[in-house]
Amino acid sequence: MTRMTQTTSRSGAWRAANRSWFGYVVAAIALGATIIARYSLDSVVHGGSLPLLFIIPVALAAYAGGLGPTIAATIAGAAAELALFVGRGGWDNRTPGDEIGIALFIGAGVLIAVTSEAMHRARARADRVRRRLQSEAEARKRSEARVAELNEKLQRSLDVVSKNEKQLTFVMDAMPQKVFSATAAGVADYANTQWSEYTGLQAGEITQGKWVRAIHPDDRREGARRWAHAIRSGEAFVFEHRIRRYDGVYRWHISRAVPMRDSSGKIVEWVGSSTDVHELKVAQEALREADSLKDEFLATLAHELRNPLAPMVTSAEILAHSADPAANEQARATIRRQIAHMVRLVDDLIDISRATRNVIQLRREATTLSAIIAAAVETVRDSAECSEQRVTVTMPEEPVHLNADPVRLTQVFSNLLNNSCKYTQKGGTISVTARMQEGWIVVRVRDNGIGIPPDKLSHVFGAFARVHSEVNHEQPRGLGIGLALVRRVVDLHGGSVVAESEGAGRGSEFIVRLPVLAKARKTDVARASADAAPAMPAGLGGAADREAPRVSTPPFRPAKTPRRVLVVDDNVDAAEALDTLLTLGGMETRVAHDGIEALYTAAEFRPDAMVVDIGMPRLDGHAVAQRMRAAPWAAGIRLVALSGWAQEADRQKSREAGFDVHLAKPVTFRTLMEALGGDASNSMQTGTTPPGAQPATRDDQSSASV
Repeated sequence: MTRMTQTTSRSGAWRAANRSWFGYVVAAIALGATIIARYSLDSVVHGGSLPLLFIIPVALAAYAGGLGPTIAATIAGAAAELALFVGRGGWDNRTPGDEIGIALFIGAGVLIAVTSEAMHRARARADRVRRRLQSEAEARKRSEARVAELNEKLQRSLDVVSKNEKQLTFVMDAMPQKVFSATAAGVADYANTQWSEYTGLQAGEITQGKWVRAIHPDDRREGARRWAHAIRSGEAFVFEHRIRRYDGVYRWHISRAVPMRDSSGKIVEWVGSSTDVHELKVAQEALREADSLKDEFLATLAHELRNPLAPMVTSAEILAHSADPAANEQARATIRRQIAHMVRLVDDLIDISRATRNVIQLRREATTLSAIIAAAVETVRDSAECSEQRVTVTMPEEPVHLNADPVRLTQVFSNLLNNSCKYTQKGGTISVTARMQEGWIVVRVRDNGIGIPPDKLSHVFGAFARVHSEVNHEQPRGLGIGLALVRRVVDLHGGSVVAESEGAGRGSEFIVRLPVLAKARKTDVARASADAAPAMPAGLGGAADREAPRVSTPPFRPAKTPRRVLVVDDNVDAAEALDTLLTLGGMETRVAHDGIEALYTAAEFRPDAMVVDIGMPRLDGHAVAQRMRAAPWAAGIRLVALSGWAQEADRQKSREAGFDVHLAKPVTFRTLMEALGGDASNSMQTGTTPPGAQPATRDDQSSASV
């Protein structure tokens, strides 16, 4: 506007200057013409004064030039009249009329000059106003055109923005992720439809903060803490948590949010998403569990292989050092039994491999349930007798005919009975009961052993699944493949098997359902009866449990080199072979086959040292060591752990329990003697650990009775 005003002012000044010069030219020309005309009229007026004739150039000068030219024309006209016409006869000849005419002419000229100047100025102002209005109108038109152009561009931009918003909303709604945004303060202000569809919450509820209801209660506090940290620090928010689906099911999600910043770096908004990773999380957990099971299986396999190797190595030592025929024969028998045990172990591994690959084949034939049960009971006879366990069998009066693989079904019930023997305390009872039920034979194998915790019942038939007893402090035993084989073989026979237990310490029951052969050929039945195992035993002994004694006697100090050694191992062959070997080494020995018996025997025998297996029934080796260390009289006893468990974690547990040395099965006689020595030359004192031995630092325990 200022520039336009300045331009208008300069234009008006230029036009005023041009008009002034033009007025002077017009005045001069008009004055010349008037003088000529005056001479022509002089003969008419006969020398009289005629000044008003010069009003014509004054008027023309006023019209063309304004004030200046008009004054100049007036003065020039008056001078011309006086000089050329009035004064020809001399100034003294002028009349009053001449003077009045000149005065009137000058007055009229001045009036015309003033009037014309006012008119010119008014016209100039009008021109300026007009030009200004025209300029403003043109500027307005240009502005309106610019505004229209800008409006058009703005509308196009708004259309693009609207289209982009619709596309973005469509993309966010089509994404499987749950997209959200929040203000710089962290308050949610948007959530896509995935949030509403997944959680069942309305969009308004989500932006009102009610989305917190969908987060798992256990994850809310940690999620709030991390979100607050992200808001304070400006760091990206990342959190794995569970979100409740509309049907109440919680699924794992990973939520990520990043800050959006302006040009100055200030956070203006947070944008994030929650991605369902439930399957990935489950798969990761399964992989971790599988990896853990693999490690546990390898450690268990090493333990199960060491267990038969230990009495075999010990028996080999006996054969090398003993001239006693009876001891040598016993050693050879031990080796044969342990070799058979290892063969069964390898067979089980092969069977579980076949089961996992679904390549087990059945050799079906007509057989009887009684023959299968009798053969299975026979396989656990020695184990049950050694543990003073009573096994009872109740069968239907009529023979039960099956179209089955007798070897595989014998394996099924042998595994179930063997499990019961392993997890039932000394003197416990095991029963096998078979009853017909709507065309099926239902066989129940029940014991009063350690039982199965309710949360473990669904897992006992899994490969490598083992149950730990919290009641008797027993470690899991076996490879955990027997029950997996049981289920697979029973399934192949068209039957089913389930496990029941009222809980830890309440015993277990395994129920097997098998289809019955309706019609059996007599020859097949006769052959099955002829091939049956020996007659069914009515029972295999029994004994009641005893409570561990509580002893409080003066402290006992053993000799520097131990001469009295207590061997504790639930593996009878291993314990007896080690007992024989230590006897050959000149030591007085006693043997116990479980933890409770070990405490009784130790209180009576007062050994200088104890060689203790870890995994035992009733009370494991760790609990035995802890109770021995708590007894004042047993403070000087040397405790040696001899176990198939030989990983660093196992050695650490032995140290914490109070063992001085942890030896891995099998162990050589020299290594065992060095571990039992306890003098200055012993590796435990010199810092040199004998092969197979691992020092176990004993923590002092408060005085207590065993």
